[in-house]
Amino acid sequence: MHRLFHILLALVALSLLPTAVLAGQYTVNASSYDWLSNRDYSEGNLVDNDLTTVWAEGGTGAGEGEWVSFEFEATMHLARLGIGNGDQADGQWPTCNRVEQLRLDFQDGRSQTVTLTNTAGLQYVDLLPGDTTSLKLTIVSVYLAEKIWNRSVTCLSDVVFQVYEPGTEPAPATTTTPTTQEPQAATPSTLAEPHVRSDPGTLAKVELPETAPKPALAPVKPKGAFTYVNPEPAPAAEPTPAIEPTPAIEPVVEPAPAVAGSERPTITLKRVVLPDMNPEAAVLDVVREYYLRLNTLDETFPDLMASKVYDKELYSFLYFEEVQKQLGTADKLRNAGVDLTALAIAPLKIGSGLASATAKGSYTLSTPGQRIILDENARFDLVLEKGEWKILKKVDED
Repeated sequence: MHRLFHILLALVALSLLPTAVLAGQYTVNASSYDWLSNRDYSEGNLVDNDLTTVWAEGGTGAGEGEWVSFEFEATMHLARLGIGNGDQADGQWPTCNRVEQLRLDFQDGRSQTVTLTNTAGLQYVDLLPGDTTSLKLTIVSVYLAEKIWNRSVTCLSDVVFQVYEPGTEPAPATTTTPTTQEPQAATPSTLAEPHVRSDPGTLAKVELPETAPKPALAPVKPKGAFTYVNPEPAPAAEPTPAIEPTPAIEPVVEPAPAVAGSERPTITLKRVVLPDMNPEAAVLDVVREYYLRLNTLDETFPDLMASKVYDKELYSFLYFEEVQKQLGTADKLRNAGVDLTALAIAPLKIGSGLASATAKGSYTLSTPGQRIILDENARFDLVLEKGEWKILKKVDED
C-alpha cells in the first residue's frame, strides 16, 4: 500500500504542471487539473459555454491556492465576470467542493476578493474599473462537499466575460496605486437549475438579475469572444453637509426612592463560562478525538488531519473502513464505546504553530459481547491551521 501511495503522490505532483488551452481571444491556464479521472476535468471546460462540464483542480488539500488565469490577446476593459460554481452535471453537485471565496488579480496590480453563493447557475461579479491584459482567479476558501471522499477536489463549471463597448468605458482612476477591494458578494443569476446552452459554439444572451440595472448588450459573439455592455452613467456626487458637533450631555442619575419596610434586593451574579483558550488543552482534545473517531469509524475523522497529509489519511481511513465492512464489524465499531481513562495523553512541546504530544498506556474498546484492551505508546506532531490544531504525523514508539 505504501508503494501505491508513492505512485499516487508522483501523479499528483505531475498534475501540478501548468497547462494551456486556447479559446478565441484569450489563453486559459491553470495551476493544475485532475487528470487521473476518466472524466475530462481540464481548464478548457471553463470556456466551452456548458455548465455541465467542469474544471477540477488537481492539487493537494481542499483546493485553496489553486488558480486559473486568462491572458488576453489585447488590452481589455472588463465590466463583469459570470461564474458557474461547482459541478453542475446531473447528480454531481454534492460530489466535489464548491468555491466560497475567489481572489481576482489583474495585470496592473489591482486585486479584489469576491464571495460566491453555494448555488447552481451563473452568478455575476462587478469588476474593478481599469484596463488589463490578464486576470487570475485564485481559490481562497471552499464549501466542502457532502461526500467526504471528494473533499480534496474543488470544481468550477464556467467563466463568462462582459466588457465595455469601445468608447463607453468609465474614466480610469486617477491614482496609480494598485487597488485592493474587500470581499463582495456575487449576484446569483435567474438560472435556478444547472443550464446547458443550446449551441455550444456561440455565447448565449446573458440575462442579468432583476435587482441590477440591465445594460444594453451588443450582438452575440463567437465562442471565446466577449459580450459588450454600456455602463450606466455614474450619478453626480452631492456635497456632504457639514455636521455640527453635538455637545456632550452629562447624564443625571436620580436616586431610587426609598420604600418603607423593604430591604435592598440581593443581586445574584450569573456565572459565565468562557471558551477554553489554552493551547495545551486544545492539543490534548485533538489527540483524544483521534482515538474516539478512528475506533468508531466516524466519517469526520479525516478532518483532524493537516492539509499536507489529508489526502493520504483520507485514503487510509476509507481503506480501513472498507476492510471492516468486509469483515462484518463496521456496524459494531460505529456503535462501540471507547474508554480512554487508562490512556495518559500529555503535551510534549507546544510552540508557535507547532506542537507535539504523547499517548501512553491503554484504552478499552467495548462492543456488544466483546471488550478489547489495546496498548498504546505513540507520539503526535501537530500544526496550527486557521486557528485549529491539526495532526501532521502519528509515530508508534513501541
